[in-house]
Amino acid sequence: MTAPRVETRHYRKHRPEQADELKQNNRQRELELEAAEEEALAQRVEVVVQARVAAAVGGEEVLARVAARLKEERAKLEERVTRQLDMERKMLLERKRREDAERRQAQEQMERIIEENKRKVEEAQRRAAEAVAEQQGLPKPAAVPVRRKQGLIIVDD
Repeated sequence: MTAPRVETRHYRKHRPEQADELKQNNRQRELELEAAEEEALAQRVEVVVQARVAAAVGGEEVLARVAARLKEERAKLEERVTRQLDMERKMLLERKRREDAERRQAQEQMERIIEENKRKVEEAQRRAAEAVAEQQGLPKPAAVPVRRKQGLIIVDD
């Protein structure tokens, strides 16, 4: 006869490394849950903040302040541009005046040179006429009046 078989339950033996592993897995799950909860909370806070910002930015007071600030900045920019344009205009006018004065001075100098050359030519012609008259024994030719310009007045000599 065989002995009746007694059923015995087999219980797992407690292993310390498994307990550490279970604790570690549980801790990791807890951390993941905390992170998920924090992310959900952060999203809810962000939605609330965006709603408040949108309400604040869309408010009449903020729009009025922005409009006033834009007006001030435009006025400052317009003033700076006007000042710069005035300065450039003054510089251009000064340069034009200087160029005109140089041109006028050069023209006057050219007129003096031409007048001097004309006077020298007339003087040389007069001397040549006197020399020819002297060689031929003729009387001296009469002096031809010379016209010269003194400022704005023409003088006959």
